[in-house]
Amino acid sequence: MKQIIEQTLYGKDLVSSYVQVYLHGKSGFDGKQELLKYRDYPYLLESRELIPDHPFVVLHARSGEHWDIKSLSETLAGIKEGFPSKYLHLIGYSRGGEGVYRYISQYASVDLATVINARIFEDLDTTIPLQVIHSRDDHTQDFNVVLSFLDRKRLTGHGIIFDEVAGDHYAIGKIATDCLIEKAISKHKAGL
Repeated sequence: MKQIIEQTLYGKDLVSSYVQVYLHGKSGFDGKQELLKYRDYPYLLESRELIPDHPFVVLHARSGEHWDIKSLSETLAGIKEGFPSKYLHLIGYSRGGEGVYRYISQYASVDLATVINARIFEDLDTTIPLQVIHSRDDHTQDFNVVLSFLDRKRLTGHGIIFDEVAGDHYAIGKIATDCLIEKAISKHKAGL
């Protein structure tokens, strides 16, 4: 069954070379109101605590417990069509990060990907530049397991940037307000 994915676009008319697309974590699968319950990108954007200087799309999966990669691919193709001259930066937090790992292993239609506090995906196979942000005290995936995973992937030639953050799994609000993801764009820009 096809997953229904809703979109909320912030900064539609902003002039920028890129558009960011965000995949929520577990709580978002419980309903749209859950997206605004925690200090996460949807909450920060909706409350205007975070005002992007580029188009930013929040995706909301209305069914399931994980991101359906085929449905996500169709949604991202539509976004790319709407922003044809911009490069696409796919971001995922927690289960959304797991979705990013799976998506970039099957499709090469984004230009940059960021995974935040997500479980590792051993089958990761991609040429897409990747940023991994992981909190030192994350309870869903041990920090040292993430470091070991990244070391193995770097040995196979994956272009991965790693950013460690203080805090636990729910440090997403601080990650957003400290603009850690935007710093990755600068690090990878030379390769884009």
